[in-house]
Amino acid sequence: MARLKPGQLSKRAQILIPELLNLVLVHLDRSDYAKLVTISRHWFHCIVPLLWQNVTGLTRLFSLIPNTKVTVKKKSGTDTPERIVIIHISRRAHFGRFELYAKFVRALDVRDIYKLQGEKGLSRYCDSRNHPLLPNLTSLTCRYTYSSTPLIILDWINWFFGTSLLKLSVVQDAPSFWGPTVNTKDGFVLSLLELVAPKCPDLQQVELPSYSSILLEKSSAKPSKMPLVSQLSLLLPALRVVSGNASLLAPQSLEALGQLPCLETLKINAQYGERSSIATGEIQWSERYFPTIRRLHLVAVRFETLQSLWNFEALVHALTTLEIETSSQGRSTALCIASRTSFIDFIRELSSRSPYIIDLDCRLHACRFFCSTCVPARLSFPELESLNALPLQRLSFQRIWLAENVSHSHFAHSVPQVRTLQLRDMTLTLKDLNHYVARLPRLEHIRCALSDPCLERKNTLIEDLTTERIAPQAITFDLKLPHLVPPEYPLHENQIISLARYLYRLCPRARCSSSESEFELVCRRINKLLLKYQ
Repeated sequence: MARLKPGQLSKRAQILIPELLNLVLVHLDRSDYAKLVTISRHWFHCIVPLLWQNVTGLTRLFSLIPNTKVTVKKKSGTDTPERIVIIHISRRAHFGRFELYAKFVRALDVRDIYKLQGEKGLSRYCDSRNHPLLPNLTSLTCRYTYSSTPLIILDWINWFFGTSLLKLSVVQDAPSFWGPTVNTKDGFVLSLLELVAPKCPDLQQVELPSYSSILLEKSSAKPSKMPLVSQLSLLLPALRVVSGNASLLAPQSLEALGQLPCLETLKINAQYGERSSIATGEIQWSERYFPTIRRLHLVAVRFETLQSLWNFEALVHALTTLEIETSSQGRSTALCIASRTSFIDFIRELSSRSPYIIDLDCRLHACRFFCSTCVPARLSFPELESLNALPLQRLSFQRIWLAENVSHSHFAHSVPQVRTLQLRDMTLTLKDLNHYVARLPRLEHIRCALSDPCLERKNTLIEDLTTERIAPQAITFDLKLPHLVPPEYPLHENQIISLARYLYRLCPRARCSSSESEFELVCRRINKLLLKYQ
């Protein structure tokens, strides 16, 4: 390992600045470009070129340093293509322009910049340091491809993280059309947990791969099959968040999860699970299971689960956050009708079963063939009464609409404490949007599709505007504008100005954005006008 002098830094030198990378991590964790560092066993020939999961965020951050060139390449070969980030920092680079961390970066000495020659050079460098390469790392994703010797990357992983690690995700990078590949002979995950546990006693969140059991080799007996989750209570008793697939609902896995004394959040994605593993009464949750669970996320569940969930009273009664997303049903009229009916019944009984829910997210999927009976569920007055009895602060619906006799004014009256309201595929008029702003005094964020005949006429929107109350708080409007005319038409500019004036009259501290990339630029223009009006 050579110690470089300032004059020896080449424009094409591949260099490593550990302290600078730590600052990059801190910035990415706090920005919209926050992504996890990915460790792959294919690119560790040296630290740089650096494989980063978010190339855009890293490129923009290093662009703050003048005379710095960041190039992105795709490496293809026998393995899957990889994105490689090569950072070229010339000797004339002025770190003072690194705006967010100028006072830290300005103190760096170029003599502390090393050029590493492969694995041996990195090994000697790591051994000479008293702390890991990324001591501030809080989130780590290990994405690997199954091989006969997957344990070789454990040494590399050990050099990166320290005691600050709070989240660990393990992903087997072998997807297929039918979902992730299941391989029960791979002991990499267990070895990784055994490596992380002594160094990170405060680890709070673990995301497990798609399989649920491993084969442990014993010298005096045959390999025994056991749930991977059963090791969590022994190795990481302080876990608060566990994520996995439907295999977490196996009896042995449930018993193991029930032994975690601090478990607060359970996330289960049943997309690739068998139907019987999650939907029926085969699973009996004991009263002693999950006394501390407060947040439950069930993704891609079948409609039978919504009814069987009520059997787990000890779990359901104490919930404060509930996310339910149904899976796509097969081609069957009976299944579509039963799924929609079960979802409505589920919402109707929610307040009596789970009276403390403050965050509710319900998503009803269509069947794979979009048959004539596969229509969105409709909320009537009994469902609104159930929602009114809940202390909801965040509410999100997808393919759940209002019945014909239920107006948006009635719906707004039923959820008076909501701060965040997401109606993903529900189209509102300007008058409907006015009802939500007027009747939700704590509203801070609303997402919906906006369409109104007034937008099709010129210079009539503001004169016809009537607001019942001006919202004093700042509200972010996340809008989808399906009937906005194309930019080449003169009416397009008038629509943007009219929408901006309307939102400003509705809420003087309004902000406008869009989760849909199609309308992102339009909402940015509306937001600029709102800032000008303020």
